[in-house]
Amino acid sequence: MTQLGFPTLLAAAARRRPEQPALIWEGGALSWRELEARAGGVARSLARAGVGAGDVVALLLPNAWGFVAALWGGLALGATVAPLNPLLAGAERERILGHLAPTAVIDAMPAHETAGVTPGPAGGAPALILYTSGSTGQPKGAVLSHAALAAANESWAGPVMGLTETDRVLAALPLAHSFGLNGALLA
Repeated sequence: MTQLGFPTLLAAAARRRPEQPALIWEGGALSWRELEARAGGVARSLARAGVGAGDVVALLLPNAWGFVAALWGGLALGATVAPLNPLLAGAERERILGHLAPTAVIDAMPAHETAGVTPGPAGGAPALILYTSGSTGQPKGAVLSHAALAAANESWAGPVMGLTETDRVLAALPLAHSFGLNGALLA
């Protein structure tokens, strides 16, 4: 298993195919170069807001390019990103945010600011906090390392789905959900 941080793997994908589409949606697309630059812009904005390595950043964004740029930007900064469903009921949202105590909450599409992306932390550093469905009570945050994300990426793109660089994956599930994140975005 790789010990590289997940942003390093994303940057490598951007270097391999900078002008190929990274994200496609009805009415638009972003190349890998454009997505990487927007992720760098998010990282710079977060750093200006006082977010640093080890801080928690909550994402309350729909499935759109902004979610992906914010996720990559936060991870590249070394923050631990907590993707949350933007449709959470008010009380549940407040309870989870109270538990997380994030340094920043991104609940609107980021500006089109661009910047370079840093390699990010090593594989053992925490990358994500994914909340469970709460099937046995209240939702609980599960921490995943960069190495775990890299392994999920290798697994989903490789033996699970057998993807090639020309394949496209439809993101039909919320990216804040583990299956949506792993099955679509990480693949």
